[in-house]
Amino acid sequence: MNTTFIEDFYPTPTKVMLAGLDLNFIEDVLDLGAGRGVIGQYIVDRKEGCRNRYGRERLARVDVVEINPDFHNVLRAKGFRLVHDDILSFDTFKVYHLIIANFPFSIGAECLQRALALLERSGGHLRCLVNAETITNPFTNVRKAVVRRLEELGAKIEYLTGAFVAGDRPTQVDAALIKLHLKRPAAPSIILDSLSRAESHSENLPPPDTQIVEADFASAMVARFNLEARAGIRLIDEYNALRPHILDRIKKEDDDDRHDYSKPLIKLEVEGASDYRPDHVNAYLAGLREKYWGLLIHDPRFHRLYTSNILSELDAKLKELRHYDFTVFNIGELIREMRGKIVEGIESSILALFDEMTRKFTWDESIHNGNVHYFNGWKTNKAYKINKKIILPMNGLSSWSFSGPKLDYDIHRKLADMVKVFNYLSDDRTDVGLLVSNACALADNTRDFDMDLRYFRVKFFKKGTAHIWFLDEHLLAKFNIFGSQRKNWLPPAYGKRSREQMNQEEGEAVDSFHKDFPITYDEVVNRANFFIVEHTGLLQLAAGEPEQTQQPVIDHAPSEPQLQLYGTA
Repeated sequence: MNTTFIEDFYPTPTKVMLAGLDLNFIEDVLDLGAGRGVIGQYIVDRKEGCRNRYGRERLARVDVVEINPDFHNVLRAKGFRLVHDDILSFDTFKVYHLIIANFPFSIGAECLQRALALLERSGGHLRCLVNAETITNPFTNVRKAVVRRLEELGAKIEYLTGAFVAGDRPTQVDAALIKLHLKRPAAPSIILDSLSRAESHSENLPPPDTQIVEADFASAMVARFNLEARAGIRLIDEYNALRPHILDRIKKEDDDDRHDYSKPLIKLEVEGASDYRPDHVNAYLAGLREKYWGLLIHDPRFHRLYTSNILSELDAKLKELRHYDFTVFNIGELIREMRGKIVEGIESSILALFDEMTRKFTWDESIHNGNVHYFNGWKTNKAYKINKKIILPMNGLSSWSFSGPKLDYDIHRKLADMVKVFNYLSDDRTDVGLLVSNACALADNTRDFDMDLRYFRVKFFKKGTAHIWFLDEHLLAKFNIFGSQRKNWLPPAYGKRSREQMNQEEGEAVDSFHKDFPITYDEVVNRANFFIVEHTGLLQLAAGEPEQTQQPVIDHAPSEPQLQLYGTA
């Protein structure tokens, strides 16, 4: 027996040692050289009644290392687990939240070196006492190494004078209290390392926690998907290879496989999969595909020109897309499919806005008188067009904030849709998402809800209305013409024939429409390419190329066709 430990035993000044340590988050504790277990008992007593946010008691579980056999029964009686005797030979794979120790003064450096090795492996807190000379007088190589490592790790050291004057074995020796906290080190992945070395393209991939670069972001996402897919499958394969070796019982040679009830101590769980390797792989890939399709669909670089009705359709496709590999080819197929629907989406968005500003709210004359101008529509008397200023019932302000009213969350989407509609009509390809989000943020911060959104000015009032002023008369005229034509309120020859070439009924409808209109019918005829939007024109709106700086493209091998995002192919 090493009697040095017994001779160097001095009771611990517990309160001083643990001062400032939040015990609420401490559960697994290791006491090196526990003695009678005074420190561990203090922690257990302080932890009684502590509960986490789910109501579960956060008790302290104390493991102890103690070489003096006279203390072993004392420690066990307190409910502590005696896991070893000699500090210097102790080793474990277990992770502890806190390591505490009052080391024997004569070999404090050696014990501290062992404690640091345990802490650096698993992270956590260290609170320990050593003879002050261990730090202040590093005359041995071990002491020098320990002092240097403490400095590198950023440990705090407090020197205590007279800490052991009182107690069962008083002494005048000064002590050094060492406080150190280390985060749990990130576990290296052998699978990822091997995959990264095996694939040349992985050297250029962004790390998982960084944003994908603007240029070529879709192909970078495909590369990241491929890496995660291979890593996950390798992990599943590795688990299944190790599974027979991590069972809860050892199989005997004469055991019948049909009555084998052993279970793995470590269980691999993949959402939606049974305990069967092919199911694990397929379920993992389905979830991974859904993750990456969702990232692509919700990335502004992909959807910046889509209105909310098109985005809702894309969201609805996510469950279907989880069955399609995330590849450049399938991204192109999705874009081509959406291109076929985008014309309908653009038209329905424009008409929905037109209806909201006209027919939907015309019943309330007290609010909306003056919103629209009525005219004799094509074979009907229920036609109308939007005036330069309108008032809509729109609860744009939320009163939930303690600091005052703020824009309702749905208003962000509504305003973005309105701006995108006029963006389409103006044949503009710039991204309006930042424009709207910045305007909304400024309004919330300044409490000034009068916003300029390029094509119109809007002001929200607490009574639940929004006043809208259109800033471009020609664009408003185009909006009115588009809505009126789709409603069949204008004759089919509108914009295609001159006024003189029309019959009386057609001419009267055109005259009525242009009464108090900011532009003449002759201007419409002369600039028909701008004012009249045909179906082919909507196709061009859907497929037009934005400015080069605004639209990254997928850059892949010359043998493959170029793929453009935002509804083009």
